[in-house]
Amino acid sequence: MDKDTQGKVEGVAMNVYEKLPEIPKKDRVWYMTTENGIMRDGDIALMVDGKCYRGSREELRKHCKKELKQFLRDMRNCEGGRGKPHACPICGKVIFDEDDVYCEKHHEEGRRITRAQVMNASEDEIAKFAAAIISAEINAYRGNLERVARSVGWPDRCIIKAWDKAPEVKAYERYIRSKDFAILTINATDPEAVIKTFRNDALKRNDEWRKRR
Repeated sequence: MDKDTQGKVEGVAMNVYEKLPEIPKKDRVWYMTTENGIMRDGDIALMVDGKCYRGSREELRKHCKKELKQFLRDMRNCEGGRGKPHACPICGKVIFDEDDVYCEKHHEEGRRITRAQVMNASEDEIAKFAAAIISAEINAYRGNLERVARSVGWPDRCIIKAWDKAPEVKAYERYIRSKDFAILTINATDPEAVIKTFRNDALKRNDEWRKRR
């Protein structure tokens, strides 16, 4: 990791931490010896998977190589303008895709919470919920398509095979084909056409991304 990238990761890490709620003491990892863990001048805070790592740059580089790499991967995954970090409402894990409200672990629980809210909502609120759910699911599906495509790179036929095997892609395609999705879209969409459109778009985006590298 070069110095420019290191600085970017550390800077964003600090920015993410400041926007998150207070981290429970059990989820803090300290790499400093000052009394009460007060941050010193030049110290930074790194948030990875719901845990806060605080210390100097040297301490974090020494003790948090794995976490720094994970943070960098997360930042790369949010390339394309969908990367506004926020915390999962259930566990506090940092999410780098603004279209995902809940983390992967609590995605299903989040859906149940949303359904419960819908049951007690007015017609206008239900319409807004439906639009938000469709947007979140479709954007998450698009993000998974792009991540798998970039991990394969080229050619397209290999990317398509990888999509057919990837659990995260298959899960969203099952949802698009489900009755729940049909109800939200008032049966106005053809699931196969939706999947084909987003797959073709992901292939096009991947080709553009590959040419820019």
